Amino acid sequence: MKPASLCLWAVLVGTLPALIPLRAQSAPASVPPAGSAGEKVVQLPAFEVSTSEDRGYRAVNSLAGGRTSLPLELIPSAISAITAEFIEDLVLTNIRQAYFWTVNVAPGNLRQQETIFGDYEYNIRGVGSGTTVPTRNYFHFYGAADTYNTERFEFARGPNSIVYGDAQLGGQPTTWTKVPRVDRDLRSLRFQADSYGGWRGTFDVNQRITPRFAARVNGLYQRGKDWRDGIDHDKEAVHLAARFRLTERTEIRAETEWSHEERLTYSINHADGSSYWTGRTADIAGAGAIPTAERAAAGVSLQATQPYFLVLPAVPAAGFQNWQNQFITLGTGASLREVPRSDIPNAPALPSRKFTVQPPDGTATHQFNTVTLWFDHRFTRELEAQVSYYYFDDDRIAKTTELFGTRRVDINRQLPDGRPNAKFGVPYSDAAVGAQPQQRTVNEIRGLATYRLATSVRGLDVKQRFTVAGGRRWFNFDLESHFQRRVNGPNPDLRLEENIVRYRLYWDEPRRYPVMGLPQIPGVDIQYRKVFFTTHTDDVLDYGQLVSNTTLWGDRISLLGGVRYDTFDRSQQNGEQTPTGAILLPPTQQTGHATTFSAGAVVYPFPRSKWLGFFYNYSENFTPATPGLPRFDLSPFGPTSGAGKDYGIRLNLADGRLYASFSRYDSKQTDRITGTNAGALRGLWRAMGYTVTIDERRYNIDFRDTESLTADGYEFEITANPTPNLRLTAGFSLPDTAIVDRLADTKRYNALHRATWEEAMRTGRGVNGVALSQAEINSIRSNLDALDQTLLTTVAGARLNGTLDHTGNVYATYRFTDGRWKDLAVGAGAFFRGRQKIGNRDPQILFNTTSPTPQQRADSAFAYTYAPEYYNTAMHVAYETRFGRYRTKFQLNIDNVLDDDDPRFYSINVHRVGGLAANPLTQTPGFFNYPDPRKVTFTATVSF
Repeated sequence: MKPASLCLWAVLVGTLPALIPLRAQSAPASVPPAGSAGEKVVQLPAFEVSTSEDRGYRAVNSLAGGRTSLPLELIPSAISAITAEFIEDLVLTNIRQAYFWTVNVAPGNLRQQETIFGDYEYNIRGVGSGTTVPTRNYFHFYGAADTYNTERFEFARGPNSIVYGDAQLGGQPTTWTKVPRVDRDLRSLRFQADSYGGWRGTFDVNQRITPRFAARVNGLYQRGKDWRDGIDHDKEAVHLAARFRLTERTEIRAETEWSHEERLTYSINHADGSSYWTGRTADIAGAGAIPTAERAAAGVSLQATQPYFLVLPAVPAAGFQNWQNQFITLGTGASLREVPRSDIPNAPALPSRKFTVQPPDGTATHQFNTVTLWFDHRFTRELEAQVSYYYFDDDRIAKTTELFGTRRVDINRQLPDGRPNAKFGVPYSDAAVGAQPQQRTVNEIRGLATYRLATSVRGLDVKQRFTVAGGRRWFNFDLESHFQRRVNGPNPDLRLEENIVRYRLYWDEPRRYPVMGLPQIPGVDIQYRKVFFTTHTDDVLDYGQLVSNTTLWGDRISLLGGVRYDTFDRSQQNGEQTPTGAILLPPTQQTGHATTFSAGAVVYPFPRSKWLGFFYNYSENFTPATPGLPRFDLSPFGPTSGAGKDYGIRLNLADGRLYASFSRYDSKQTDRITGTNAGALRGLWRAMGYTVTIDERRYNIDFRDTESLTADGYEFEITANPTPNLRLTAGFSLPDTAIVDRLADTKRYNALHRATWEEAMRTGRGVNGVALSQAEINSIRSNLDALDQTLLTTVAGARLNGTLDHTGNVYATYRFTDGRWKDLAVGAGAFFRGRQKIGNRDPQILFNTTSPTPQQRADSAFAYTYAPEYYNTAMHVAYETRFGRYRTKFQLNIDNVLDDDDPRFYSINVHRVGGLAANPLTQTPGFFNYPDPRKVTFTATVSF
């Protein structure tokens, strides 16, 4: 252990004895004596949140005030919760669905159907997703938590160093798992079926073994169906938890979960690769079928400038041939819809909205297991401590990581060897075939101690709590990619295009042919080899914190503050391609540290009632560099830092049955790691003729970049249970973001090489003076257009892509308790999403010029393009009754009640009219998601 870490632990250990003498000066604490006569209520550890106190849709307490349980009304930071009752009313099955029903939160990774990775990503306050992970019981959890074993979802917005020092600016969601109960037994079985054809069964059994020992088991079995053709989502999971009270002062709690899921990944969007095509066909094999001078006007080009070997599962006789000099159709690259797009001339249409061409074995699997142990001991009425251990192991593997997503038409009447092409005139998609496994493990040891005292100073009651925490987290991450390669070709170098194996799937036979098995082709030896991405990362994070909470005047004033110190060490090995496959380079080392602070107050100024309160909170956070690609010069990233403040008013009316808050937030994040448009950079080098043997780093250029930003806005939330019959929750936010600096490395890279790219486009000469074809010159031009469009988002003050004008949600449920409709509940609501910034007007279009000035480029960064606003409605009807000792609930839910089917766009596509270099640029909406069509879900629950 390093000296800084030793000092940190010494401070934490030394703090506790210093606090103990305060006991003699204090009045009796508010915690009742353990084991007192007549005690009926089980005293939970101070470090455990009690969801049993939740009232309808309102959560009462949280650990977000410094990892010890405090009423939410006394915590100055911004926190929202989705309770078990709300989860049940809306039949939410995972946390991604819950994001829409809370304040200022949205799912991350909007292309989740295309991959098994990133399902846990989230976007709070519009600052983006992918930089940090959610937590489970305040431990890092790399998954989209399922609701079968969930008590509550909690969303802490903004930086909050006294809860999570290492997190992103927007905040962090937390899942609280179901815990064993020692006060009563419970058993429930639930079956759920939906109109898509899927079904799901869960069970929940809590059993008191002895007065001091209880166990709880939750299980899940799911056979899910998507509304698209042939898409399944299967899942099995079991969660076991146990609680053992050794004495009235000492308790051991443990839980473990195993989960396995499998689903088909598929391309959400299919890119237009044929709208430029005029109908011209290649009637003979080879490049001479269509003269070079006629190709651009015909909307066609050669398949590739380098070898392009294909396997055609639908035409086994085609074998393994080089299609380099065969022809392909061209198009805008914009996403196709089920009807021809009116903004793209000659645009083809999808066969149906439900269509996907993905092969049946293009599956993705995710398996994890986790173990958590807690040991709690109450030394005195004032002093409690907890030691915990957490283990998480996560294995994911995605097959067909390069999806079949571009739609072209096979215009070759003959195969490359001159034989007739049985699939002439049929649309198709090509892709290389491979699998990417990822594996993560987290180990964490954590110690917590809290000391409480209560006293009176000149008639002013004072309650004080000090909490110290410290721990160490080990994180390991491994990533590999395995692709099919020919290993017995004339040149065995696996990096060469001639050894890459690609498949062509035709649209007249979607989902028919598996591709993951190795093809048996005479004379061709194809194997899976480790290529492209590979990395190994080992992280160690040490942390310690001290939190103080003081309440005065009958809890009408709550002061909360803390300091946290983190140190981290990283050893990372990045990959490099070699002729025989990818290898790991020697490890690079990185160390760092950060000190973060938090301070805030809640004040209820009126003496008779805490109906009106004012709050203010300032907090900081930091994030170590996430594992992944380095900078373009291979140097490592440093930590990112952030700070923010929240302030506003709170209303607490009708004896807590109505709780509302209205707040303003201001925050800033510095040097956060983000992606860049490496595809455009690769396209530039490849169009110039670079290969892996000439310059592998340019041919496969890929790196990450940084961004600094500000986020501010307004948030409103209300939860109410005004009568025993009515439950209500609503939220509204007005988020805004602005770039401080963005993509500094991409700007540097562009400045270094821009003259080279433009010279190649002007002279028609590429690497080593090789003559470029018109298609290659066009490719340079289009990739420069794409790069410039990316750099439009880097201007200081411009709004961050993905920012919404507003978000909102409302849901209410009324339950009849007497009369004709007794035990019937009816609920309805909606979530709303305002316009979303998805890009900027290109300066060439905005100013009608082919050579925009730097000022025009800067000005165009503020000419935003937006996706339309949308909303989703939901409702449910439930009825409860008894059959003897069995309490039974029948529930019908309808999601997307109004069956909204308008696509939700998330990007802008830029192309030249007709694909001709001399024609002007135009912009059209690009990538989109279709909303899930109306879905009816029936649920039956039996409890006893």
